[in-house]
Amino acid sequence: MVQDALPGMKEGYAEHFVGRRREQQRLLPALRSGDLQVVIITGMGGSGKSALATWLARKLETYGFIPIPVPSSKENPLNTARLLQAFGDAFREAARKHRSEGSTRKANELDSLVNDFKNPDLTVEDRMHDVVGALNRGQFLLLLDNFESNLDESDRHILDAEISGFYQNLRDNLTGGSRP
Repeated sequence: MVQDALPGMKEGYAEHFVGRRREQQRLLPALRSGDLQVVIITGMGGSGKSALATWLARKLETYGFIPIPVPSSKENPLNTARLLQAFGDAFREAARKHRSEGSTRKANELDSLVNDFKNPDLTVEDRMHDVVGALNRGQFLLLLDNFESNLDESDRHILDAEISGFYQNLRDNLTGGSRP
């Protein structure tokens, strides 16, 4: 089975995705049910971490999850502007889906949130806090690929203070149907 990479990602494509059966059987049901909210996949480069994460994202898509892929690299580290753009795109997609299903209230809430992302009167911290609230009210799958490129090599702390604050907020307050 050919597995296409998620939009904006180079990794995750697999012409013949094989193996990782144990991880697939353990992670997919737990993510789907909410028993697992966060999964961190680590390993050596080239060991199939991105392919496994993409496989999980594609499978969860069939259950109504909307993937939010955000790749990083040393040349293109994660920042809040890229995150807000990715969330805005995903929330607009979810709003269209809700509107087509007749749920205009949910669609309008998401549209309003996307507009708030552009509001210069709101701090970045406030906008990123609002993101976690929206994630709690929906079914999104946040895939931070190559996140290690955002870490200090000596002590492994997150280099960008705003990303660090968002990550801590996400870790402490994600309680709804979404999965990072």
